[in-house]
Amino acid sequence: MPETDEIDGTVSTRFAAKILGASPDTIQRMIASGELDAEKIDPRKRNSSFRIRYKSLLQLLWRLRAKSMEGDCSAQYPACNLTEGKEVDE
Repeated sequence: MPETDEIDGTVSTRFAAKILGASPDTIQRMIASGELDAEKIDPRKRNSSFRIRYKSLLQLLWRLRAKSMEGDCSAQYPACNLTEGKEVDE
């Protein structure tokens, strides 16, 4: 993975879902399973939204790309089909 030590900040679950081509519910499950590192905006509220660490999202994309290159990536995420020179549609 490229250096990400200096990358800071967070993104919304909606943004992460768009980048991964997944639903916000899938992103919530990925947070619960530990695949994505995130924190609640207001920890006192049970249904508070999450902010996903940008570095965590990049690391997941890198892992999915590596699996895709090995031919071992589930078609579950369109991000698995990323290869050099292709971008996710907006």
